[in-house]
Amino acid sequence: MTEPMDFDVLKALWEEYRYRHELCWRVPLQTTAAAVILSSVPWAQSEIAQTLHWKILLVPGLGIALTIFALLTMWRELDLLVRVRARYRHLQVALLDLAQIEKTRGSTFRVRVMGYLGIVCVLQAINICFLYLYWLH
Repeated sequence: MTEPMDFDVLKALWEEYRYRHELCWRVPLQTTAAAVILSSVPWAQSEIAQTLHWKILLVPGLGIALTIFALLTMWRELDLLVRVRARYRHLQVALLDLAQIEKTRGSTFRVRVMGYLGIVCVLQAINICFLYLYWLH
């Protein structure tokens, strides 16, 4: 018979897994929203862009810095998510006497999140190039 404490651990792991999973979705989406806003400011406010001249490139540059920070943060958070998920699934199978039908393959979630944020960063860099060519050239 399984002890109630084991189910408490399972519940605690579930809460941690859920928190990490939501965080790993929320950060890229919020970063994207911020990047889009920062990248569109020079295009939406042309008079400000003309007044600031080359300094207007700092606004979308801030979006790139934010995205790079999100990439670095997500690397650690995704590592924690993988470890919590593995522990949770192992304990879940053991406590609930679940038969594993197939072995769990490695998750591609990390690759997809990091790739997505990388693409956001590249698109912002392309936007800065277009801004440079449009406003400063």
